[in-house]
Amino acid sequence: EALAAIGLVFAVKQLGNKEWDLVSRIRSPFIRNLCLWLSLIGLISVLIGSIVPQTHLLIPPPLNYPIFWEQVGFLCFAVAPFTLYIFSSSKNKLFTKANAERFYHVLLIEITNGGKIAVDAVVSILRANLDPLLAEATHFNKRKMGDDVDMTADYALSALNIILEQEEVADHIVANRMDFIVFLVSSLKKYKPTSGLYGQGFGKLIERLFKNSESYLYKQLDHRG
Repeated sequence: EALAAIGLVFAVKQLGNKEWDLVSRIRSPFIRNLCLWLSLIGLISVLIGSIVPQTHLLIPPPLNYPIFWEQVGFLCFAVAPFTLYIFSSSKNKLFTKANAERFYHVLLIEITNGGKIAVDAVVSILRANLDPLLAEATHFNKRKMGDDVDMTADYALSALNIILEQEEVADHIVANRMDFIVFLVSSLKKYKPTSGLYGQGFGKLIERLFKNSESYLYKQLDHRG
């Protein structure tokens, strides 16, 4: 059972892609390693189950039944790959107060490394978290003197400005991610940002929309999209 479960975990990992890798790195260490912890608990449970019949300790039921430990081990082995899949494949609601710093730094480092696969993964994660990013960014101008400094809004602004300002990112969005553009434009009515709040990133998108010959603007003019 242990070997089969470990094999299943590795099989799930093989299904992963760059997005899964980034999502896992953004999540908290506990969530990120939950699959490993469950596998370890399952292995320990199986070992305890094999030792219990050979001990003469006064262990109360059901802890003195080998079948109990075997079932615990089986449950852990069965759940482990599912936690890996669920927490690695879900991009939504990644940007939170607890994950804000990791969210920004992981995506920025990935963009710095470059590559089309990395850019596509970063843009997909940004798109899935645009709503919380925009909502948090609007809190920046609401700060008052004496308020406790909450860096969540700063990281949201940095993601919307510094990451979107990267030309490779902007080009990918204006040429391949109409959903990103549509959501971004529709959010302007909802959040009513000031011109200087996150116009740095928006400005880059508008610039590349006109300067990139492969952008949706030119595709529409050429009736290609």
